[in-house]
Amino acid sequence: MTSRNRTGTPVVELMPRCRGAVIRAYDNLRNAGMNDRHAFLAAARLYRTHHPEADMKSARCLVAGWIYDRPQDAVATRH
Repeated sequence: MTSRNRTGTPVVELMPRCRGAVIRAYDNLRNAGMNDRHAFLAAARLYRTHHPEADMKSARCLVAGWIYDRPQDAVATRH
């Protein structure tokens, strides 16, 4: 059985868009001067908005992989 979000959309269909949104949110917050921890937690909360079935610990682990395991050239420049 396919997992679905609150709107009934299968979760697997949201993953690529969700990942991009989460990474963009983190990068934008960091570029705006927010510290790493707060930007990371905001990104994890955004993930949970897309995936309310995920607990916060799981969301943090997944988002950490997306954010911190990127190639260096994919990381947005921080001002």
